[in-house]
Amino acid sequence: MCSGAAILALPISSTLKKVRDDRTIADTVPREGLWEAHTPQVFRRLLLLDAYAKRGAQPATDDAQLVERLGHNVHVVPGSPLNIKIATKEDLKLASLAIKALPKPKLEGPAHPFADDDMWR
Repeated sequence: MCSGAAILALPISSTLKKVRDDRTIADTVPREGLWEAHTPQVFRRLLLLDAYAKRGAQPATDDAQLVERLGHNVHVVPGSPLNIKIATKEDLKLASLAIKALPKPKLEGPAHPFADDDMWR
């Protein structure tokens, strides 16, 4: 049952607040069924081309929203909290720290497919 459209996402775990222009809370938004979209987002090529061709003047926040507007189902695949969006210098610093915290792969055998020794390590 492949729809040809899928995104990585995480279920929302934080409490969400709808805030007025004066920065006072208007409502607490139930988080059940809410997911935070991540990348990568994958689509069949022709589906994505069709979505962009029919996008109209209304803005979209991501490719998935354009595909949704066609009435096409987009599947959600659970992602990782370490898969953060990097849009600011602070995001890049956080990503750098996350990478340092990950276990390092153990390289076995030659690092180069044509080498018989460790000269490329």
